[in-house]
Amino acid sequence: MGLPQRCQKVYQAMSTLRIKSLRALARATNISKSSVHRLSQRIKHRQQHPESYFWETPEGYEWLKILVFGTIYIFGIKQGIGSEVLSEFLHLLRLNRQIGVSPTALRRLEAQMRSEIRPLSAGAKPAAQINSGSA
Repeated sequence: MGLPQRCQKVYQAMSTLRIKSLRALARATNISKSSVHRLSQRIKHRQQHPESYFWETPEGYEWLKILVFGTIYIFGIKQGIGSEVLSEFLHLLRLNRQIGVSPTALRRLEAQMRSEIRPLSAGAKPAAQINSGSA
């Protein structure tokens, strides 16, 4: 289970079950008490804006990924806008507490996206189609 999923699990236990105790949260989420403590501190640190709670949900996290990938694809890859400007844009959207939006992180993500796009443009099947066995 990755970090975002663990944070979501702790957040859901904190909000829906109204559990305050670290020991009870650890028991409810099946995550160690020290990890629950660190994750709950991360969550509290990110809760700086009214919309912040949404990013802790699975739906919000998926929407956030679509927003970032779409922004990088349309503006970074197709329009050639630099990572510094994209970073500034994502900072203005107040996403810097939720995801890594430094120019370096965005450059790295753009490079990964470009490497996935090139095989697709050459006619290869996407990895998801190959793994799922669809023709």
